Amino acid sequence: MKKLALFTIILVICNLNYVLSNEKIDKCTKTEELPAGPFYIPSIEQNQIAKKIKGEKIIYIIKIINKNCKPLNEVKVDIWQAKIDGKYNIDNQGLLRGYQKTNKKGEVSFYSVLPGWYVGRALHLHIKVGNNYYTQIFFPETVNKFYKKDVYKDRGVPDTSNGEDNLFMSLSNPKKNIFNVKKNKYYITIVI
Repeated sequence: MKKLALFTIILVICNLNYVLSNEKIDKCTKTEELPAGPFYIPSIEQNQIAKKIKGEKIIYIIKIINKNCKPLNEVKVDIWQAKIDGKYNIDNQGLLRGYQKTNKKGEVSFYSVLPGWYVGRALHLHIKVGNNYYTQIFFPETVNKFYKKDVYKDRGVPDTSNGEDNLFMSLSNPKKNIFNVKKNKYYITIVI
């Protein structure tokens, strides 16, 4: 019985080491690129992208690292998102879009509101890093509760879940492209 218990403990430790080593590999694996979409336009440098817009106030905290998990400093990060009605603003370079350069920790933050949604797509944020890296980051479906109230209630809950979104489902590891949410802060690490 003692040999079996010892074997079980060793097996559990080996499995835990395997899981932990794979987690580290996963964290530093390149984040898959996704199309920019048709609504990218050059924007202005700012971190307040939803001035005077009603909606659920949120903060995007985006970290850019390399494949060795080292933060990248002074990298331009552009973001853009749909308005509450699901349309993109293409007239004003500063409305629901903006860019910043990463700090020494590889981070930028943007103050915004939860985006609107449009037919056939799950909730997402567009991100451009540097000159030619594009991806889209998706929201956990726990945010759907906000689409039942306030400025979102007229349109209601998004019609497409992450699991029904073709771009989300095209990713080999979709969970790497979902925000980690803590209160009103939406965190994502992008590996380039």
